[in-house]
Amino acid sequence: GDTKNARDPIVANLGPAGDTFDLRFLNAIIAHHEEGILMTKETRRKSSREEILNNADAVEAFLTKGIQALKELRSNWYNL
Repeated sequence: GDTKNARDPIVANLGPAGDTFDLRFLNAIIAHHEEGILMTKETRRKSSREEILNNADAVEAFLTKGIQALKELRSNWYNL
């Protein structure tokens, strides 16, 4: 009976091409992955289904690894 829909994700406008386009992309995708991790944590608090919990674990591991790789690129390219 729950009819609540999840909101559509907001797609960032990364602006024009140029010297800082890649930095804007990295910053946006890191933030997007961090939001995904917040969703997995909420899922663990609210779900009791083993399949959902296992999926949340796998998604969080994937996103965490991705964030680390993206931050490494950002650090290497922009010293941030």
